[in-house]
This record gives sequence, structure tokens and C-alpha cells, in this order.
Amino acid sequence: MPRTGRITAWAGAILLLGGAAGIWFGPAQVRWSLLVLATGVLVLAFSLMLVRWNGNHPRLRAAGASGFYWRSLVLALLALSGTVVVNVFSADCYRRIDLTSAGLYSLSPKSAAVLGETHIPIQLLAFIRDPAAVESLHQLMQRYRSLSDQLEYRIVDPQQQPELARRYSVETPTQAVVQSRLGRHKVDILTPFQQWRNDNEQRITSAILKVGRLEPKKVYFVQGHGERDLEDGSEEGFRLAAEALRAQRYQVETLSLAHGEAVPEDADVVISAGPQIDFQPREAEALHAYLRGGGRLMILVDPLTDFSMISFLAPYGLALGHDLVLDESASDPGLGAIAPMAILDRQHPSTRPIFGYRVVFPRAQSVQRRSSALGYETRGLSSTSPVSWSESRAAAGVHSFDSEDDRRGPHFVAVAAAKSLTRDASDPDSQARIVLVGDSDFAANAYLGRYRNGDLFLLAVQWLAGDAEVLDIPPPSPVDRHLDLPPGGLRVLRWTLLLVLPFLPLLAGLWTWRRRAAEEDAA
Repeated sequence: MPRTGRITAWAGAILLLGGAAGIWFGPAQVRWSLLVLATGVLVLAFSLMLVRWNGNHPRLRAAGASGFYWRSLVLALLALSGTVVVNVFSADCYRRIDLTSAGLYSLSPKSAAVLGETHIPIQLLAFIRDPAAVESLHQLMQRYRSLSDQLEYRIVDPQQQPELARRYSVETPTQAVVQSRLGRHKVDILTPFQQWRNDNEQRITSAILKVGRLEPKKVYFVQGHGERDLEDGSEEGFRLAAEALRAQRYQVETLSLAHGEAVPEDADVVISAGPQIDFQPREAEALHAYLRGGGRLMILVDPLTDFSMISFLAPYGLALGHDLVLDESASDPGLGAIAPMAILDRQHPSTRPIFGYRVVFPRAQSVQRRSSALGYETRGLSSTSPVSWSESRAAAGVHSFDSEDDRRGPHFVAVAAAKSLTRDASDPDSQARIVLVGDSDFAANAYLGRYRNGDLFLLAVQWLAGDAEVLDIPPPSPVDRHLDLPPGGLRVLRWTLLLVLPFLPLLAGLWTWRRRAAEEDAA
């Protein structure tokens, strides 16, 4: 055997031993061990090829027919090892050519742009059990991995690792946690009925954007009107809401407008959580000016307070009901009809991610939509059931439906309003936005963790800040391509398939036979 053949033979043997040892001692890395083992077979087969097995080598010449079978075995090993190497390599290096016109097997340009701007490691930890959902998530995450080496993912069975699920506050096997060194975000990738969501790309891309953002946005909470205290850890406080915003990479600060100050220029969102009295005229004017410049405002107003601000809300197409919404058919079991569980809007970016879930509003008043003198477009975010009612005697101790004074539902308890300040209505940075909710208890410490209250509060803030627009990634759908034929065309196509096509091979055979017969006669 030539020297090169001996060297490659020894290298192949070493690789074979290394691959076998890896499989035996390191089962967690079995994929790479198989790759080493297959490479060893490949190198060993190549070393055997270096021996002149084309019939000139004496040993192979003497082997006769057995030499032929030996060469066939080497070729088979070569093909097998090459197949293993290609499959293992393709499993770790995902590449896919999407030839569909709708991009059914590709990520959207928005997702690609977000991944291109992500420069810190991000991990997705999915807590799901359904095998079909696991496979769908694996395929989707492979598309993400093909565009960014900063993204890693892991799929965990929450029943097999309950401690890990509790550590990440995952209660149902439908959620995933996207995290980085900057923060953590939880998303639902399955419906409450364990079904795969078609909009998972927009959910995951939005989470990646949030945890990968290096420069946090700033949220100001207005003080001075009896609003909730951000440092209060009691049931009525807003400390958990502030902590949830900070976990989403928002800077949270308080704001006082009592001395005529303008809203800070770095304010991405301004929130008034539970005001008990009206804003002073100069405070209202400061907020008006803020909105005229494209500001974002959230007001959470409880019933039975002295906050009305009719003239302030009217230009934006909003109004408070100054009532109490009750619902005996869909309410929190521990609180009763005074805490209705509202239905969320399917289309709005602030509620679409949690559509199908419920939010409880303890002691809420209705919020009404009106025509806006400033051109704002309003949309209801959350509404009660049709059998709920608006209690006109809100201050009374005992409540019951009165057909003369009370109004049946459904009633909005949260409404959003937006106005584009430029011609490009799709640009979130050019819009002034308002969210008005007839309750602030739903985001207080006692209720933020119930149902999907915390998610609604965070998503509303994200929509106001312009962070929810990345959610607007429609799921790809196949393009409908069909050929419309008139009745005569369908008849021609039918007879062509039944009579013409079956006889074409027969006609071709007859033509070939006649041609050969003619050639023989000519010879």
C-alpha cells in the first residue's frame, strides 16, 4: 500500500474509534459522533481506493471475482457514509429553497430585518407537549436559525420538567419564553385548546424585538390626582405593573404637570392610572399639546370617582359612561357580577395576541365611542357579554337590572383611538394614540396576575409605544391559481384524457414498428 494510503487508513481508523467512543461515552452528542464515525468510514474507503483496484494491483488480480465484490462493498460503504455525512450536516445547517410565490416556507421581510439588527444572544424556551406542535415549532425555529446565529431554542415538556416551568411562571403547556440578558418576554404559541397558531411568526418576532432592544423606551406615570402608587406593594398598588414594564425594557418614571410643565420630549407613553379628580386646565393643555405632537396617552379611570373630563375626551371621540358594568353570566367566581370578564377584540394589535382569553375588570365603568372632531378613529378593545348591563345607580349597595333605567350590553370597557399625523397611515411613529379603560383595578397588584390582565396592560402600552406594529405580519397563505374553462373546453379535456392520451403509446409503437419494417425491407 502506498504511503498516502497508509496515512489515510490510519486517519480513518482513528476517526472510527473516536466516533465509536463518542457514541459510547457522550450520548448527548450522538449527532456529532455519528458525523465523526461516518467521516472515518469515508476516509477509510478512500484509502482503499488508493490501492490500485482497477485490476492492475496483483492482490486484486489474484482475487478474481472476490475482488469485484470487495470493490462493490467499498463503494457501498462509501455511499452510505457519504449519505450519513450529508444528512447530519443538513440537520445542523438548515437551508431551504422556497419556490412558492407566497413564501409559505420563508420568514417575512420584517422578521428578517429584526434578526439582522439583533446582535445579542437570544434564547427561546418553549413549554409544549403536543407532538405536532413540537414539529411545527422546530420547523419555524429552523427558519429563524438560518437567518441568525444569535438565536437558540429549546423545547421542553413541562410535565417532565415542572420545576423549570415554575421557574419561568409557565402555567399551561402552550407558552414559550423568549429571553436575553436585557429582559424576558412570554408568548402564547398554542391556543387554549393546544392548537398551533398561524400568527406565531409575528408573536416570536415581536418578542425578539423586545428582548433584543438595546435602547429602552420611557413610560411616565402622571401623579397628583390620586393615581395609583408605583411603589405600593399592597393589593391596590401598581408596583407589579411597574416591574412588568421594566422587565419589558421600559424605563418607568413619575410625572407631575401641576406647575405648568410640558410633557418631557423623551416620553414615549404617558399613563394616568386611577385618577380621582380632573386634570387642571394647564395640565389638560399640556396633554393636548403632547397629543398634537404625536404623543401616546393611557387613562385608566375607575367608576364612582370625581374624574369626568368630558371636554378633554370628547375631541378624541371618547367618553366615560359614569356607571357600573355588571355581568352575572361571565364574571370572576370569587367577586361575582361586579367583576365582569370581558371579551377581547380579534383584530387590534394590542389584543390580537391574547384573543380567545378573558380579562377580568373588577368594578368597571363603560367607555363609549363618539365621533371625533379631530379625526381620531376609535376601536373597542374589550367588551362585556350581551347579558351584562350598565347600572345607573352605581352608588347603590345592591344592584339588579332595571329595564327602565339600565342598559343591556355588550358594553366597551376599553377603547383605543388613533390619528395619523402624516399621509402614511401605516407608519406607527406618525400616529397620536390614546387608550381609555374604565377601570384601573385590573392592572393593580391584586389582579395583574389573574387571567390575562397583565398581558392586556403590557400589550396596550406596547401598542402605544409603537412596539406592537411588528406584530402586523400576516401569516402566509397559498395563492389560489386555477384555470377556468368553458363547458365546451371541459368536454374536450375529458375526451382527450379518456381517448386520445391512452392511445398515444400504441400509436407511437405502431409508428416505430412500421419504420423498422421499412428499414429492413430497404436493406
